[in-house]
Amino acid sequence: MNRMNKGFTLIELMIVVMIVAILAAIAIPTYAEYGRRAAKSAAQQEMLKLAEQLERHKGKNFSYKGFDPSYLYSYIDDNGSPANYYDESHGTLELPLGSTTNKKYTLTLVDLFKKKPLSSSTDNILGQSWAIKAIPEDLKNDAMLLTSTGINCEIKATESLTKLNDYESCKDDSDDE
Repeated sequence: MNRMNKGFTLIELMIVVMIVAILAAIAIPTYAEYGRRAAKSAAQQEMLKLAEQLERHKGKNFSYKGFDPSYLYSYIDDNGSPANYYDESHGTLELPLGSTTNKKYTLTLVDLFKKKPLSSSTDNILGQSWAIKAIPEDLKNDAMLLTSTGINCEIKATESLTKLNDYESCKDDSDDE
């Protein structure tokens, strides 16, 4: 009657579950941080692409006025009709492109002094400078600002980004010391 018991003891199973839980506790936040960094890098890349195209536009037209980045973000929708990821009326672009449920950043491109889109349909802008801000959906990520006057900064996103919304700097009013 010497039978071999096959299987694991309760203690062995509990140890394995604890090891898996510890690994998950380390891996999940690391993966989330990786996703935030990837979204931030994509937003920075789009901001720099827009800045480059703005400078090319000014080189040809001696002004940023009338710049319309729609040609960079056009596509053909499921019905075969032309569509655009860039919202010309508001000067906004949502990232990642084409994602309706998983938006990570909203980029806004405006005339720096009038705070209105640089598009060709806007007649009351100066067109001598521009600003691009990137506001994240996840408040754990950084908000960014890039302007033609040399401001290139980032700040942790909070509920009140008043200076960033004014395109002045990345300092928040709550940062006053």
